Amino acid sequence: YGLKKLGGYQVQYVPNLVPAIIELCLSVHEGLRHVAVEVLRTMIISEWDLNQDLSIIQSEIVTSLDALFQTKQHMTEGVTQKLFINELLDLFEPIAEVDDALAADVKGLIATMDELLSLLVACHSGGITESLHRLRLMEFMKDMDREDIFIRYVHELAQSQAAERNYTEAGLALKFHA
Repeated sequence: YGLKKLGGYQVQYVPNLVPAIIELCLSVHEGLRHVAVEVLRTMIISEWDLNQDLSIIQSEIVTSLDALFQTKQHMTEGVTQKLFINELLDLFEPIAEVDDALAADVKGLIATMDELLSLLVACHSGGITESLHRLRLMEFMKDMDREDIFIRYVHELAQSQAAERNYTEAGLALKFHA
């Protein structure tokens, strides 16, 4: 896979390191972001080598991105955050020649990350279409089987609609949960 060393005990720590690495991948500092993307690449390859499945790391990435956008107020610059997507795609380009299955799963993982970043940026940027973007984000989380995040967004939407005195919309939002 183009790595000098693969495997070992460090693979066991992958799920706990994902949030920190994802936060670094979203950095505007080019050098820091480049190193973080390299580490994320190694983590993805290690997970593939260990389990032949990227669902665990995908779930951690989805949770990490959502948590970052919930806690950080400056995370609404979509262009800056998507820089690491292209860097990651470039790093995995040579993998297609070595392992087709890994290449296909990685492309799916990166497409999921890209879509999620777009939805999160749109949802947290405010504006008149925020509710629409939140609905799309909720549907995305539901499709990803992230029920905990989905339910949180349902209640946030209901609370924001109730605060604006849109009680019918708030009730319809809660109907999603029901």
